[in-house]
Amino acid sequence: MYKATTPTFNLIIPYKADEINNFVLSLVQQGQTVFTFTQDDCVVTDNKITLTLSQEQSAVFVHRYPIHLQVRIMLSTGVVVSSAVEHIYVHRSLNDSILEWKSTEP
Repeated sequence: MYKATTPTFNLIIPYKADEINNFVLSLVQQGQTVFTFTQDDCVVTDNKITLTLSQEQSAVFVHRYPIHLQVRIMLSTGVVVSSAVEHIYVHRSLNDSILEWKSTEP
């Protein structure tokens, strides 16, 4: 992942969307929780959870240190399961300023 970009994380899970009651997705760096996301922040389809970070969010991470990503899911049965921790390397951007949308309309 590069700082100040809009990375998308696709997590394939062994459960269908209608089997999920609730979940929390955590991004941790250097032992500190940087962001926590819920169903309201992600897109859940079939057996996939998709999260896209904003430029501002990805700019917060320190390059050279990995991000640790994990999702904990409460199923509709009340059982809570957890994914393995994924490690994502953070690369620096030579210019990590936030780009603004420019209209292409005349």
